[in-house]
Amino acid sequence: MKNPAKSLQEQPPRRGLTIRQLVARTGVTAPTVHHYVALGILPEPERPHRRMAYYDPACVERIAQIKTLQTERFLPLGVIKKLLDDGGSERLRETDLRLLHGMDVADRREPREEVIRRYPLSDAVVKALVRQGLLSAGGKPFTVDEVAIVGAVHAMRQEGLDGRMGFSVDQLGFYPRILAKLIDLEFATFNEKVLGRVAPDEQVRLATASIDASSKLLTALHYRMVRERLGELSRASARPVSARSTRRRLRRPRA
Repeated sequence: MKNPAKSLQEQPPRRGLTIRQLVARTGVTAPTVHHYVALGILPEPERPHRRMAYYDPACVERIAQIKTLQTERFLPLGVIKKLLDDGGSERLRETDLRLLHGMDVADRREPREEVIRRYPLSDAVVKALVRQGLLSAGGKPFTVDEVAIVGAVHAMRQEGLDGRMGFSVDQLGFYPRILAKLIDLEFATFNEKVLGRVAPDEQVRLATASIDASSKLLTALHYRMVRERLGELSRASARPVSARSTRRRLRRPRA
């Protein structure tokens, strides 16, 4: 009979995580782990035996970074590999901060009370704007963008687009929902084409130019599409109605 103690001594020491443990800690599947290894995003595991593989515990954090870059940055795996090899998420964070600084978001804020005094809106309207995602919650000072939003809503209501005409601030909630999808697509396209391919300074320059150009594009496209829609409606209303269709509409129903 084989000696159990001797059998244990013959087994190699455990040097990391088994595939089952790695899957349990990260939430990805075993085939996904094998795919990451094949692409070189994860290091090869130690294989003391052909049926044994021990993964470096650092793979847990590495997989978390991969998932974040996929879900939040919409990056393909090839770009993710290059980014992680060159410095990873910290380098991306530096680019983000430089972009924010360049857009001057953090420093240019105004107290909410002063903004509401300039553009009078009721507490109910402000709360509705917060509820629909057009303004931030928590009573923080307004950013430059939020000041512009408050001014635009105030102008709409001054022109009569308010509750008396059946317009509710809650109806403006479709704007952030639609724009969120658009921004996801913009990020996915920009990140795939730029991140990991150019130096950080060039990333910031291209991102700044892209944001400015896309904003102008959206404004111009909005006006163009509204005019086209109005033209279509005008042409449709000018079409002559045939006598036969008129008689059909005017014909009284039988008793």
